[in-house]
Amino acid sequence: MNNEYSSTEKMNASATSNSKNVKSFVLDLYIDMVLDEALAKARIQFLQARIDEALDKNDKEQFMTYSKEYQKLMTSMY
Repeated sequence: MNNEYSSTEKMNASATSNSKNVKSFVLDLYIDMVLDEALAKARIQFLQARIDEALDKNDKEQFMTYSKEYQKLMTSMY
């Protein structure tokens, strides 16, 4: 064949390319999920510390602000 691919070769090349695209997409999705979870856990720790501080200071306004955000975050995660 004069530098032309047979239809079988084209299908195989296309299937390999599609497989790589799917694997790349799944890997990117997994990375996004891991990063989102890490950020959420860090935010939860931050909010828990702020809630504890607000309780220690008897600061109802700060307690309500941080606890509402904490509740929203926990609801969205689980």
